[in-house]
Amino acid sequence: MKTIKGALLALIIIAILSGSVYMLMVMDVIPAPAFLQRIPVVGEQLQPGSKRALTPEERLQEKYSALEKELATRDQQIKEMQAQLNQVEKQLQGAEAANKELQAENESLTKQIEELETGQRNQQAAYKDMARYFTEMKAQDAAELISRQQEQDIIGILGEMEPREAAAILEKMEREKAAAITRQMLAVSP
Repeated sequence: MKTIKGALLALIIIAILSGSVYMLMVMDVIPAPAFLQRIPVVGEQLQPGSKRALTPEERLQEKYSALEKELATRDQQIKEMQAQLNQVEKQLQGAEAANKELQAENESLTKQIEELETGQRNQQAAYKDMARYFTEMKAQDAAELISRQQEQDIIGILGEMEPREAAAILEKMEREKAAAITRQMLAVSP
């Protein structure tokens, strides 16, 4: 039993010493023998210069190079984003100009509609007034006066009268003129 303990203790000591020596070789503290460098897995770790420690200047130079690359990449990204921003600003300006044009056109159309509506209301009021005048006259006199008006005006005036009064005036008008106006009144009414 003592021999087994002694052999086991010797193996442990040899393993610790071997591990320590191996670590010193990997860290390039001591040079590795040539025969160890030819062993496939172990040799790759012990190649001279494979894991050489960098000097502080070399580490700073590597950091500086990495930072320069990152800075160049970010500069390029900034330029691309600036170009995209410029393009979007141009599109926005175009959209704003188009919006102003549409607003001006909308205002113009709204004004035209209001003027037309006002004109229609004024025309309607004039037709109503004229219809009142013509209803106060005798049908024969009203028919003679109305016949001299334009057909659109005749239709507007007759449209503002009571159907019985309009019929009496149409009856006293020339047949051809009354027929033409009646046809137009049918075409205009829904």
